[in-house]
This record gives sequence, C-alpha cells and structure tokens, in this order.
Amino acid sequence: MRFANWDLKKAIANSGLRSYEVERLAKLPPTKLSRIVNGSTEAGCSEKENIAEALEAQVEEIFPEGRG
Repeated sequence: MRFANWDLKKAIANSGLRSYEVERLAKLPPTKLSRIVNGSTEAGCSEKENIAEALEAQVEEIFPEGRG
C-alpha cells in the first residue's frame, strides 16, 4: 500500500501552478500527477526529475525516497 505524497502536494500548492500546468511542464499524461500525489502509482526516475524541474525544486525535496 502506498501513501499520499504530502511533500509533492505541498510543493504544487506553493508553486502557484495548477496541477494541469505542472503535468504539462513535466510532460506527464493527463491524471498521472494526481495518481502520483495520491500514491496510487509511483513516479519513474525521469518523471521525478521532470516534476522537480517544473516545480523549481530538488527531487529529494518532493520525493523523500530520492531519485530511484
């Protein structure tokens, strides 16, 4: 069982961007970001890097488990 990623949720809220904007900037398919935030799916390494870049954050700040 996976848990919601509160660090990512907080980073999205603090960015001032809407979720769909983060998805577009991170080149994610529709609803993928929501599934990552809710813990129903895990982001791959490149997805984590793209999301972090879209949020102008470090991967480790929003994905405590790191890049892998």
